[in-house]
Amino acid sequence: MPISRLSLLYRWFAARAGRKAVFFTLLLTACMNVLLYFIMQEILPADGSVDTIPDLAFGYTAEQFYTWLAAYGERGRSFYLLTTLCVDMVYPIIYSLALVFAFVTILENSFPRQVNSLHKYTFLPFLVLIIDVIENSCSAILVLNYPVQLPSLVAFASVLTQAKWLMILLLLTLLCMGVVGYLIYREEVKAHRHKYVEPDK
Repeated sequence: MPISRLSLLYRWFAARAGRKAVFFTLLLTACMNVLLYFIMQEILPADGSVDTIPDLAFGYTAEQFYTWLAAYGERGRSFYLLTTLCVDMVYPIIYSLALVFAFVTILENSFPRQVNSLHKYTFLPFLVLIIDVIENSCSAILVLNYPVQLPSLVAFASVLTQAKWLMILLLLTLLCMGVVGYLIYREEVKAHRHKYVEPDK
């Protein structure tokens, strides 16, 4: 039976997964969070009238979105646009890789018998990556067109933002469950000296 492309991709990640890969990608994610925090200070108005950006809100209306853009001022909007087009396009790639490596590491080291049936789900973080990139693209278009308002696009971006946070919540829940399983079963798996078995074989 030929191996599917998804299984080949899993094989690539499984060959590189482990504590070092998880630690390194999580470290990069933490560094990106610090960078985004400082950039956010340049976006938000000094008077504190607005304390968030659309990406961090769980949904928003067109009125809220354009109220935020107006409050940011020209300088803040420029920083927001630059962040959306550059930093926030790289950030989803990094945190998605961190999650994929974490899921693959847990699956390989704790649930080896379930590799063939569960390996496809380790790539769910890439769905969040796609949603996040499309959301950022919508935000960039909205800022570039300001002060012209595009309420329909704002509504679409808001739905994407909600979907992103719901998916992240789901993935973190699954990750916590996986960590618990890792702590429970790692010694049992180690005792059987599990060797990697390619999915679909």
